[in-house]
Amino acid sequence: MRVENFQKWIFYFLLLLLVLTIVGYQYYIKEKQAVTSVDPVTITGEPEKILDPEDKTSVTKTAGSENESQEEIFQDIQIGVVDLKTIRTHHPKSEIVSQLEDQIQGYLNELARQEDELKRAREQIEAQYSDLDAQLKTQLEGIREKYQKKIDQKTEELQKELTTFEEQIWNEAMNKIQKKKEDLQTRAKDMISKYHEKQMEKLMKFEEEINSKYFPEILNLRLKLQLIQLTEKELKEYKAKLEKIQLERDQKIEEKRVELEKELDKFIETKQSELDQELQEYQDQIQKEVERSLKEKQNELDRILQNYIKDMETAMYKEMQDKQTRLEEQVKTSLMKAEEEIQQKITKNKERINSNIEKTRKEHEQILKQIDDEIRFIVAELAEEQGIDIVLTDIRVNVQAVDLTEQVLQKLNQ
Repeated sequence: MRVENFQKWIFYFLLLLLVLTIVGYQYYIKEKQAVTSVDPVTITGEPEKILDPEDKTSVTKTAGSENESQEEIFQDIQIGVVDLKTIRTHHPKSEIVSQLEDQIQGYLNELARQEDELKRAREQIEAQYSDLDAQLKTQLEGIREKYQKKIDQKTEELQKELTTFEEQIWNEAMNKIQKKKEDLQTRAKDMISKYHEKQMEKLMKFEEEINSKYFPEILNLRLKLQLIQLTEKELKEYKAKLEKIQLERDQKIEEKRVELEKELDKFIETKQSELDQELQEYQDQIQKEVERSLKEKQNELDRILQNYIKDMETAMYKEMQDKQTRLEEQVKTSLMKAEEEIQQKITKNKERINSNIEKTRKEHEQILKQIDDEIRFIVAELAEEQGIDIVLTDIRVNVQAVDLTEQVLQKLNQ
């Protein structure tokens, strides 16, 4: 809200300066008794004015006391506004402008296509240069096929040897891992079984201790219940006490059992984790050994194959050297001539397109100037007819004014 108010006051302040400037100019004209006409609207996107030079009231009010409020200064000024964007969009010649813009864009697209065509042509030429070896191979296919067939046979032979070696070494590795896993599982079962026996011994010992502790009292209560003549109330009390003591004993035994089971579960979990870790480390070790062996075997076979290929290529290119030299000279001469012809054609097309773009742009600018001149004239005419002092365009703040947009559009379409 504060920002909007600040913008509003800035607008009013600038408008006040504009009015004071106009009033001073009017006063100067009056003193010289000269007749002056004011250009009603200049379409620039900034607030513009239309001011009647004969408006003495405006001169008197604006030149008044500095204590007058802004509302008193503006109350006798008639303000008009126009939406230039809307007017230009709905102008009868807007379709011509759009067509010219489409033509310009079409020329630009055609120019881009010419650039693309030149780029593709150069890429094709470069590809043909790069493909020179391929052309040579095509012409000397008989020689190349003979040597290539030998290389393929040697490659297949070495690949089979590597595959057999890989299968063999992986089978050995998997057998080692499986044996290690079985050994660890047997060891785990033995350790868990021994630990379970120890826990059971602890539980039995604990039960003996608890029973020994509670036995005298339980026995005493049972004897009383069986041998002593008790009242019904005493009978209930002794039974309740006996049940309570037995329950307390059983709960302690159960708690100990649960405690020992948790210790057993924790022991099993710990040992299982240790054995899993040991197995994983063993697997990693075996895998590294296998990968190292495979890499060594692969390097050995690669060296054999590379030496074989080198021998074959030496023999092959010795036969092909003379023909290769002649083919290179022929291809280079042909491609250089093709590139020169394409360059000349594209250059000529680009000159024609640029000429059309320049011509169309000039026509586009002339139409836009005609539209703006026509709008200026109509706005000035409406302002004079309706006694409007100032006409503003592109207003972005709230201001009380007469909107002339629709009237301008009506006159344009008459």
